[in-house]
Amino acid sequence: NSSVTEDAAKKALPTIAYKPLLANFCEIDGVKDFTSHDMNIDSEGNIQYIEHQIGCFTADSPVIKYDEETEKKFVYARVAIPRDYTDACDIIERKDGTKVSVELLINEMQYSCKDNILELTDVIVQGATCLGKNPETGENIEEGMKGARLDIEDFSNKNNSIMNCFDSKVDEKLIEILERLEGKLDNLSKFNNT
Repeated sequence: NSSVTEDAAKKALPTIAYKPLLANFCEIDGVKDFTSHDMNIDSEGNIQYIEHQIGCFTADSPVIKYDEETEKKFVYARVAIPRDYTDACDIIERKDGTKVSVELLINEMQYSCKDNILELTDVIVQGATCLGKNPETGENIEEGMKGARLDIEDFSNKNNSIMNCFDSKVDEKLIEILERLEGKLDNLSKFNNT
């Protein structure tokens, strides 16, 4: 029963760029999957993380959008995952997306008696972890915020961060300018030849 306020989410958006996407892997009945926040704690209380970085959030500007299915607002951000170094992309594609857990540093929070929730009012995004199955029980690992997930996006013009900044009106205008420029260059070369 915790919630990140919308103001806190907006303030945290710039902290997402270049943060790590983490994962640990398991294989259950010959099928590879992610596990969870896996770590060992030694006798002196030192933490050794078993999960490792499989990707990195990009500098693309994250946005907050309302999701009708969950009736919640989510932060949408892009992460780059190198396909050749791990099985991560294959797992995500096979599962048609995967649940994630976002790691937050909490600077400030307050308890709302009215809503009976802990409101996180100032946070910094530290990273995200891909979730899958408990390797000992085979049970699914659930996300902390229902609906938090990661999906594969292709590099089509629609999804490409360079190309999608141009809308069709800009494209049409650019083509018109280039055609006029080509005409003027043709006229100039004809003038120079005469």
